[in-house]
Amino acid sequence: MVAHLGPLAELKPRRVGGAPQLPALMPRRRASSGRRPALLWREREPSATIYYRLDENSLWRRMTVSRTYLVLSALSLACYWSFFALTPFPVDLFSEVDGRTLESSFFLALVLSLCFCSAATGIAGNRGGRLSASRGALVGTFSLFLATVIVSAALKALGVVAPIPWVLAYAVLFGLYGFVLSVWICALLAVFDNGRAALLLAFSLLLSTVIGGVVGLLDEFGVDSTTSYVMMLAAGPLCLAAGAKAPAAVRSVPDGAIDPNAPLSAGGAHGFAPSPLLLSAICVFYLIGSAAFMNISTGSQGTGWFANGWTHYGISLVLYGALILSVAWNAKRERTAIPWFAFFLLCVACLYVVALFYPQAAAFCQVIILPSRPMAFVLLWAAVTYWQRDRSWGFWTCACVVPATVLGIDLLTQLGEPLAASPEQYPTLVSAVTLVTAFAMTAGLVLMTVQLIGSLSSCASVAETPADVSRPLGTDSHGDERSVFDEIASSHGLSKREREVMELLVQGNTQKRIAQEMVVSINSVQTYAKGLYRKLGIHSRQELIDLVQTAQRQMEAGA
Repeated sequence: MVAHLGPLAELKPRRVGGAPQLPALMPRRRASSGRRPALLWREREPSATIYYRLDENSLWRRMTVSRTYLVLSALSLACYWSFFALTPFPVDLFSEVDGRTLESSFFLALVLSLCFCSAATGIAGNRGGRLSASRGALVGTFSLFLATVIVSAALKALGVVAPIPWVLAYAVLFGLYGFVLSVWICALLAVFDNGRAALLLAFSLLLSTVIGGVVGLLDEFGVDSTTSYVMMLAAGPLCLAAGAKAPAAVRSVPDGAIDPNAPLSAGGAHGFAPSPLLLSAICVFYLIGSAAFMNISTGSQGTGWFANGWTHYGISLVLYGALILSVAWNAKRERTAIPWFAFFLLCVACLYVVALFYPQAAAFCQVIILPSRPMAFVLLWAAVTYWQRDRSWGFWTCACVVPATVLGIDLLTQLGEPLAASPEQYPTLVSAVTLVTAFAMTAGLVLMTVQLIGSLSSCASVAETPADVSRPLGTDSHGDERSVFDEIASSHGLSKREREVMELLVQGNTQKRIAQEMVVSINSVQTYAKGLYRKLGIHSRQELIDLVQTAQRQMEAGA
């Protein structure tokens, strides 16, 4: 066979990311039958390229993620959101149990989840070796929780009151299964960079609504908790299937090794990204206020977002579809703050509407608040994900922070229910809760705006100094052509290309514009930027701007 290849027989496989690959000129054999060859199918299947490295001193490598992994991850996330659709201890299973007992078991599940997470943090190793994300933990907790749900439903059907120890056992298993599943969800998302992770989160929310609506239509009595059970139990097997399709390289990559594309996705005039801590705080404020409103107005946290009337369902589909389009459109242009601003403004407007029109239009107020709560869950998860990656924490951090926050909010609103002594006080209490939440979110929006203005002014001050507009960018006030960029490049050992990327980044250029200026590919620009950030010890464009400003002031002071 080699003899028939002629000159092509001298070609050798090239190495890309440490793995040998055949050259593109190698001819492909056509299948003798109508069946597609397995090799060609594998070449077409990968749909995303992820960059990672084994340690800070190693080179960046790349791996491909298949479409099957993407689909299974989206389905796992879609079913996972059902955990937050209802309170985790439904009345339909334990209708005869005192409400205080359910609240006690609620608190017990929260404490056990936190203890389990603390124990998991002490286990060394990578994603594949962590106990909390192991297959055995997920299979075991799923099996026990499934058995508990079946037995509880059977006791309810037979008219037998569930004993208190059984209720506590349900709480424990729910907490453990939910936490292990949360760790698996975090492990699935850890493969993707920030842009793909945010898009996958937004798409999974819309998919969850569609699946929940279809399952709800199949329910003869329209009980929403049945929909939640079906999706909760389906999440475990889907996570196991997605884990089986994960790239082999992921199992040996340590925490924090996946590149979140931080160099070209945060800071600067074209890519301002708000503080993850501020985003998380605003989302938590909204979740507290909206949960309190739903608890007061309906007597529970809500009836879920799957099937609460066609008006609510239609609003949900439109809202979540707009979120997907906004995330996708803004991610390409590196304007990561726009979806956050839009969502927070929408929430503030809804809160003011509730404060004005409740209780005259109580049903309308519920319809506009309930669809926004799942979006707040998703955005809180995205904000904590950005925060975790910015601090280089383990991917399991989100599995502790987000579910514990949501459970804590639910517990807080349930324990605060006796504050209203009579139904006559409900309108006053609703107005107070919604107005306080709206004011807190407005203050957060003001802080985000101040951060944006500061980012824009920093870019402008570096790009053009008012004292001497005519002098080149980065040169000192005496006209010395050796700029601050040259000083930084020589002191930190930057290459010529990395020095060029540094100057173009400070000027506020996007990665596409930098690629055009340097006549290279976008992937090459990303590689230069990653090396630049690593050598300078920074993580965002804003930190780069601050570093250049400080260095330029030192040059002018010493001149």
